[in-house]
Amino acid sequence: MNDSFKLKEIKNFLHINKVIVCAPLETRVRPHNQGKIQKKLGDRWNWICNYGSTNKGRIWLGWVKGEARVRLLLASEQFVIVEVQNTQGECLFHYAAIYGLHTIEDRKSLWDDLRSFVNGLHSPCILMGYYNDVYQAIDKLQGSDITHAETMDFSNFMVDNCLSEAPTSGNFYSWSNKGHGANRISSRIDKAIVNVEWVSKYSDVVVKYLNAGVSDHSPLLFSLAEAHHEGGGRPFRFLNHLADQTGFLDMVKKAWDSPHCSWKMKKLFVNLHKTKEAIKIFHASSYSQAHCMVDAYRRQLETLQANPALNHDVDLQESEKETLEMLKKWSLINMSVVRQKSRISWLSQGDANSKFYFTAVKVRNAKSKIAMLLHNSQGEILTDPVIIGEEIKAFYMKLLGTNSDSIEAINIGMVRKGPRLSHQACNMLIQPVTTHEIDAALASIDDAKAPGLDGFNVVFSRKLGQ
Repeated sequence: MNDSFKLKEIKNFLHINKVIVCAPLETRVRPHNQGKIQKKLGDRWNWICNYGSTNKGRIWLGWVKGEARVRLLLASEQFVIVEVQNTQGECLFHYAAIYGLHTIEDRKSLWDDLRSFVNGLHSPCILMGYYNDVYQAIDKLQGSDITHAETMDFSNFMVDNCLSEAPTSGNFYSWSNKGHGANRISSRIDKAIVNVEWVSKYSDVVVKYLNAGVSDHSPLLFSLAEAHHEGGGRPFRFLNHLADQTGFLDMVKKAWDSPHCSWKMKKLFVNLHKTKEAIKIFHASSYSQAHCMVDAYRRQLETLQANPALNHDVDLQESEKETLEMLKKWSLINMSVVRQKSRISWLSQGDANSKFYFTAVKVRNAKSKIAMLLHNSQGEILTDPVIIGEEIKAFYMKLLGTNSDSIEAINIGMVRKGPRLSHQACNMLIQPVTTHEIDAALASIDDAKAPGLDGFNVVFSRKLGQ
C-alpha cells in the first residue's frame, strides 16, 4: 500500500464495489506512515490495525462511517476479530480477518486462538483472509506436492468446530506467483470459513473470488444483501430408511401392478413412474416430518420423567419405555435422512452429530444454487435467474450444435486400419448379461452411492430383489 499506483487501485475497487467493511492484508505500511496512507483512502473510513501485536501491521480492518458499526474483540499478529453491527447497534455477524504466518509451527497459535473463539460463539461468524495454508490437495496447482502435515491442522480445526467453507463463485485459485508456463504456481490459500449459525442465517450469501488485478491475491467479496433465488421443484430421491418401514413392499407391489402394455420399455417407465408417486405419498403421509417427531418425543419424555409419580406408577413407566423406543426410532430415521442428503459417508450412522450434518446439508444446498454467473459471453455479470437460465441454454445449444439433415458417414476403411478388438473380445461383449452378474454388481455398490437420474438408488433395487 506504500505504492501510489496500488493505493489508487485499492481506492477504486472499494468505490466501484461499494464496500462497507474491508480488510486489506499484508499492507507493508510502517506504524509511523499508517495515518498518512489511511488519509489517502478517504476521510469516510474508520480503521483498526494490529500494530499493537506486531510492528508490521499486516492486518487493517476498515468500515465506512455511518454505514456500519464495528467493535474490536481480539487482535493478534495473525488475526483481527470484530463484531460487525448495523447502524442501530444490532449484531450482524462476527468477522475475523486472517493473516496466517508462513510455517506450520507459527500457525499453531492461530488455530488454538481461533478454536477458543469459535467454541463459545452462538452468532454468525465468518473467518476470511489469507491462511497461507490449504486443507485439500486440489487447493494447489503445480509446485511441490502437498503433504499430510501441511493440511492436518487446518482440517482438524474445521472438523472439530463444525466449520465449512462458504459457497463461492468466480476464480478457484486465489493466489499465484505470477510465473510463466511450468513455473507458474497457483493455490487457494485465501478462504472464507463459516460456522453453523452463518449457514443458517446467510445460506444464500456467496463469496466471490474476483480477479487479482494489481495484487498477487484475489479479492474476496460478499454481500449480505444477496437476493434469495427460488429454485425449481425438488427432484425425487429415494430415502433409504423407507425400505425398512412396515408396508413398504406391499405399497411398491401395488404400484407396480400397472395396466398391461405391449411395449416392455414403456411398461417399465410407467411402473417406475407410478412407484415413484406412491413412494412420495408414502413418505409425505408418515415420514416427512421426522425432525418434528424427534422434538415431540423428546418433550414427551421430559414431561414423563419430570412426573414424581413415575417411580411407582406402572402405566407411566410403560409410557416412558414406549416413548424411549419411539424417540430412538425417529432419531435414527432423521439421522439417516440428513446423512443421506449431506453425503457425509465417513461419519457412522449412530453418531448423532446432527449439527454437523445439518450444516453439510445447508452448505451443499447453497453450493448447488446458481446464484450468479460471473461472466456471460459478453463479459457481463449475471444475477437474474431467468437470464442465467437463458445463458446456460444458449451455451449448451452452441456446444452441442444444431439439427442437420445428414451427417458425414464414418470411413470404414480408415477404422479398420486402426486398433481393433479381437474376435474373442467381441464375442465376450455380446454375451447375454446373467442374473448372477447383475446380483454381483448390485452387491458391490455402496448404500451411500448417488441415485440415478430417476432418483432410485441401489438400496431400492436390493430391497425389491430380496
